[in-house]
Amino acid sequence: LSRPAAGTQRPTLTPDPPRRYEPFPLTDMQQAYLVGRSEGVAFGGVACHTYVEVSAAETDVARIEDAWNTLVDEIEALRMVLTPGGEQRVLATTPRYRIVVDDLRSLDEVARRERLAATRERMATQLLDPESWPLFEICASRLPDELRLHIDLDLLFVDALSMMVVIEQWGRLLQGESLPPRPGLSLRDYVLAEERLRREGAHEASRQFWLERAATLPPGPELPRLPGAVSGATTSRRQR
Repeated sequence: LSRPAAGTQRPTLTPDPPRRYEPFPLTDMQQAYLVGRSEGVAFGGVACHTYVEVSAAETDVARIEDAWNTLVDEIEALRMVLTPGGEQRVLATTPRYRIVVDDLRSLDEVARRERLAATRERMATQLLDPESWPLFEICASRLPDELRLHIDLDLLFVDALSMMVVIEQWGRLLQGESLPPRPGLSLRDYVLAEERLRREGAHEASRQFWLERAATLPPGPELPRLPGAVSGATTSRRQR
Protein backbone atom coordinates (compact mmCIF):
# COMPACT_ATOMS: atom_id res chain seq x y z
CA LEU A 1 0.00 0.00 0.00
CA SER A 2 1.52 3.34 -1.00
CA ARG A 3 0.61 6.91 -0.23
CA PRO A 4 -1.46 8.51 -3.03
CA ALA A 5 0.57 10.60 -5.42
CA ALA A 6 0.57 14.33 -4.84
CA GLY A 7 0.16 16.88 -7.57
CA THR A 8 -3.38 18.14 -7.27
CA GLN A 9 -3.40 21.88 -6.78
CA ARG A 10 -4.90 22.94 -3.48
CA PRO A 11 -7.76 25.48 -3.43
CA THR A 12 -6.62 29.07 -3.05
CA LEU A 13 -7.37 30.78 0.23
CA THR A 14 -8.87 34.03 -1.00
CA PRO A 15 -10.38 36.61 1.38
CA ASP A 16 -14.04 37.38 0.66
CA PRO A 17 -14.80 40.54 2.71
CA PRO A 18 -18.28 41.20 1.23
CA ARG A 19 -19.51 37.84 2.61
CA ARG A 20 -17.58 38.00 5.88
CA TYR A 21 -20.74 38.04 8.01
CA GLU A 22 -22.72 35.38 6.13
CA PRO A 23 -23.30 31.94 7.74
CA PHE A 24 -20.84 29.10 7.07
CA PRO A 25 -20.53 25.46 8.20
CA LEU A 26 -19.17 24.28 11.53
CA THR A 27 -15.90 22.35 11.60
CA ASP A 28 -15.90 18.68 12.63
CA MET A 29 -14.64 19.60 16.12
CA GLN A 30 -17.32 22.26 16.56
CA GLN A 31 -19.99 19.74 15.58
CA ALA A 32 -18.63 17.34 18.21
CA TYR A 33 -18.71 20.07 20.87
CA LEU A 34 -22.28 20.91 19.87
CA VAL A 35 -23.40 17.28 20.21
CA GLY A 36 -21.80 17.16 23.65
CA ARG A 37 -24.04 20.00 24.83
CA SER A 38 -27.09 17.83 24.21
CA GLU A 39 -28.86 16.04 27.04
CA GLY A 40 -29.45 13.13 24.66
CA VAL A 41 -25.91 11.71 24.87
CA ALA A 42 -24.16 10.03 27.80
CA PHE A 43 -22.28 12.57 29.93
CA GLY A 44 -23.87 15.28 27.76
CA GLY A 45 -25.64 18.47 28.69
CA VAL A 46 -22.39 20.26 29.51
CA ALA A 47 -20.39 22.87 27.63
CA CYS A 48 -16.79 22.48 26.56
CA HIS A 49 -15.54 25.73 28.07
CA THR A 50 -12.70 27.18 30.10
CA TYR A 51 -13.22 28.95 33.41
CA VAL A 52 -10.31 30.74 35.05
CA GLU A 53 -9.81 33.24 37.87
CA VAL A 54 -7.12 35.90 37.66
CA SER A 55 -5.85 38.33 40.26
CA ALA A 56 -5.75 41.45 38.10
CA ALA A 57 -2.67 43.66 38.15
CA GLU A 58 -4.89 46.43 36.79
CA THR A 59 -7.62 47.35 39.31
CA ASP A 60 -9.41 49.99 37.22
CA VAL A 61 -12.42 48.03 35.95
CA ALA A 62 -13.23 50.71 33.36
CA ARG A 63 -9.81 50.23 31.73
CA ILE A 64 -10.19 46.44 31.83
CA GLU A 65 -13.63 46.73 30.26
CA ASP A 66 -12.40 49.12 27.55
CA ALA A 67 -9.56 46.76 26.62
CA TRP A 68 -11.91 43.76 26.45
CA ASN A 69 -14.34 45.60 24.18
CA THR A 70 -11.44 46.53 21.90
CA LEU A 71 -10.67 42.80 21.64
CA VAL A 72 -14.31 42.02 20.83
CA ASP A 73 -14.20 44.59 18.02
CA GLU A 74 -10.95 43.16 16.62
CA ILE A 75 -11.32 39.39 17.10
CA GLU A 76 -14.15 37.83 15.10
CA ALA A 77 -14.29 34.68 17.24
CA LEU A 78 -15.53 36.79 20.16
CA ARG A 79 -18.52 37.90 18.05
CA MET A 80 -19.60 34.50 16.75
CA VAL A 81 -22.94 32.77 17.30
CA LEU A 82 -24.67 29.62 16.11
CA THR A 83 -27.47 30.07 13.58
CA PRO A 84 -30.85 28.31 13.96
CA GLY A 85 -29.88 26.28 10.88
CA GLY A 86 -26.82 24.80 12.61
CA GLU A 87 -24.17 26.99 10.99
CA GLN A 88 -22.06 29.78 12.48
CA ARG A 89 -21.67 33.43 11.68
CA VAL A 90 -19.76 36.48 12.82
CA LEU A 91 -21.82 39.42 14.04
CA ALA A 92 -20.79 42.64 12.33
CA THR A 93 -21.32 44.62 15.54
CA THR A 94 -22.21 43.82 19.15
CA PRO A 95 -23.34 45.90 22.14
CA ARG A 96 -20.72 47.07 24.59
CA TYR A 97 -19.89 44.32 27.07
CA ARG A 98 -20.18 45.38 30.69
CA ILE A 99 -18.10 43.77 33.46
CA VAL A 100 -20.22 43.47 36.59
CA VAL A 101 -18.31 44.02 39.85
CA ASP A 102 -19.26 42.28 43.11
CA ASP A 103 -17.80 44.35 45.96
CA LEU A 104 -16.97 41.96 48.82
CA ARG A 105 -14.84 44.28 50.92
CA SER A 106 -17.50 44.86 53.59
CA LEU A 107 -18.01 41.11 54.20
CA ASP A 108 -16.19 38.99 56.74
CA GLU A 109 -13.76 36.29 55.59
CA VAL A 110 -16.30 33.45 55.74
CA ALA A 111 -18.93 35.36 53.76
CA ARG A 112 -16.34 36.38 51.16
CA ARG A 113 -15.26 32.76 50.64
CA GLU A 114 -18.89 31.69 50.28
CA ARG A 115 -19.65 34.42 47.71
CA LEU A 116 -16.52 33.58 45.70
CA ALA A 117 -17.40 29.88 45.80
CA ALA A 118 -20.95 30.61 44.56
CA THR A 119 -19.62 32.65 41.62
CA ARG A 120 -17.09 29.92 40.81
CA GLU A 121 -19.72 27.16 40.94
CA ARG A 122 -22.18 29.06 38.75
CA MET A 123 -19.70 30.03 36.04
CA ALA A 124 -17.74 26.77 36.03
CA THR A 125 -20.89 24.73 35.37
CA GLN A 126 -22.95 27.07 33.18
CA LEU A 127 -24.16 26.23 29.69
CA LEU A 128 -24.38 29.37 27.55
CA ASP A 129 -26.85 29.54 24.66
CA PRO A 130 -24.73 29.27 21.46
CA GLU A 131 -27.38 31.14 19.45
CA SER A 132 -27.11 34.21 21.71
CA TRP A 133 -24.17 36.56 22.05
CA PRO A 134 -21.91 36.56 23.99
CA LEU A 135 -20.38 33.08 24.29
CA PHE A 136 -18.29 34.29 27.22
CA GLU A 137 -18.78 35.88 30.62
CA ILE A 138 -16.44 38.13 32.56
CA CYS A 139 -17.18 39.54 35.99
CA ALA A 140 -15.07 40.77 38.90
CA SER A 141 -14.97 40.39 42.67
CA ARG A 142 -13.43 43.30 44.54
CA LEU A 143 -11.60 42.03 47.62
CA PRO A 144 -9.75 44.02 50.32
CA ASP A 145 -6.36 43.39 48.71
CA GLU A 146 -7.10 42.46 45.08
CA LEU A 147 -9.46 42.55 42.12
CA ARG A 148 -10.38 38.99 41.16
CA LEU A 149 -11.47 38.48 37.53
CA HIS A 150 -13.76 35.54 36.74
CA ILE A 151 -13.42 34.58 33.06
CA ASP A 152 -15.48 31.95 31.26
CA LEU A 153 -14.89 31.34 27.54
CA ASP A 154 -16.97 28.83 25.58
CA LEU A 155 -14.67 26.71 23.38
CA LEU A 156 -17.26 26.35 20.63
CA PHE A 157 -15.75 29.39 18.90
CA VAL A 158 -12.51 30.07 20.85
CA ASP A 159 -10.34 26.99 21.37
CA ALA A 160 -7.81 26.57 24.17
CA LEU A 161 -4.83 27.91 22.20
CA SER A 162 -6.87 30.85 20.91
CA MET A 163 -7.92 31.63 24.47
CA MET A 164 -4.26 32.02 25.42
CA VAL A 165 -3.81 34.45 22.51
CA VAL A 166 -6.89 36.42 23.60
CA ILE A 167 -5.62 36.73 27.18
CA GLU A 168 -2.15 37.72 25.99
CA GLN A 169 -3.54 40.44 23.71
CA TRP A 170 -5.84 41.66 26.49
CA GLY A 171 -2.74 42.15 28.64
CA ARG A 172 -0.95 44.01 25.85
CA LEU A 173 -3.82 46.47 25.56
CA LEU A 174 -3.80 47.08 29.31
CA GLN A 175 -0.07 47.84 29.07
CA GLY A 176 -0.75 50.47 26.42
CA GLU A 177 0.51 48.38 23.50
CA SER A 178 -1.24 48.03 20.15
CA LEU A 179 -2.70 44.87 18.66
CA PRO A 180 -1.26 43.19 15.56
CA PRO A 181 -2.94 44.10 12.25
CA ARG A 182 -6.31 42.47 11.68
CA PRO A 183 -5.89 39.53 9.25
CA GLY A 184 -7.55 39.84 5.87
CA LEU A 185 -8.38 36.13 5.88
CA SER A 186 -11.34 35.03 8.01
CA LEU A 187 -12.27 31.67 9.51
CA ARG A 188 -15.14 31.61 7.02
CA ASP A 189 -12.68 31.81 4.11
CA TYR A 190 -10.65 28.93 5.56
CA VAL A 191 -13.62 26.65 6.31
CA LEU A 192 -15.12 27.12 2.86
CA ALA A 193 -11.74 26.42 1.22
CA GLU A 194 -11.55 23.19 3.22
CA GLU A 195 -15.07 22.30 2.06
CA ARG A 196 -13.93 22.70 -1.56
CA LEU A 197 -10.89 20.54 -0.81
CA ARG A 198 -13.13 17.73 0.47
CA ARG A 199 -14.85 17.58 -2.91
CA GLU A 200 -11.61 16.99 -4.82
CA GLY A 201 -10.33 13.61 -5.94
CA ALA A 202 -7.11 13.94 -3.94
CA HIS A 203 -9.09 14.18 -0.70
CA GLU A 204 -11.01 10.99 -1.44
CA ALA A 205 -7.79 9.19 -2.39
CA SER A 206 -6.20 10.24 0.92
CA ARG A 207 -9.32 9.17 2.84
CA GLN A 208 -9.27 5.76 1.18
CA PHE A 209 -5.57 5.37 1.96
CA TRP A 210 -6.15 5.90 5.69
CA LEU A 211 -9.27 3.72 5.79
CA GLU A 212 -7.19 0.84 4.45
CA ARG A 213 -4.26 1.70 6.73
CA ALA A 214 -6.56 1.76 9.77
CA ALA A 215 -7.06 -2.00 9.50
CA THR A 216 -3.33 -2.54 10.18
CA LEU A 217 -2.95 -0.10 13.10
CA PRO A 218 -2.88 -1.27 16.74
CA PRO A 219 -6.22 -1.10 18.57
CA GLY A 220 -7.04 1.69 20.98
CA PRO A 221 -6.79 1.27 24.77
CA GLU A 222 -9.45 -0.75 26.54
CA LEU A 223 -11.40 1.82 28.54
CA PRO A 224 -13.70 0.98 31.45
CA ARG A 225 -17.31 0.48 30.47
CA LEU A 226 -19.31 3.58 31.29
CA PRO A 227 -22.90 3.69 32.55
CA GLY A 228 -25.50 3.99 29.83
CA ALA A 229 -27.02 7.20 31.15
CA VAL A 230 -25.57 9.86 33.42
CA SER A 231 -27.22 13.17 34.19
CA GLY A 232 -25.68 16.28 35.68
CA ALA A 233 -22.14 15.23 34.76
CA THR A 234 -19.33 17.45 36.04
CA THR A 235 -15.56 17.38 35.60
CA SER A 236 -12.77 18.11 38.06
CA ARG A 237 -9.03 18.52 37.66
CA ARG A 238 -6.73 15.91 39.26
CA GLN A 239 -2.97 15.97 39.48
CA ARG A 240 -0.31 13.79 41.07
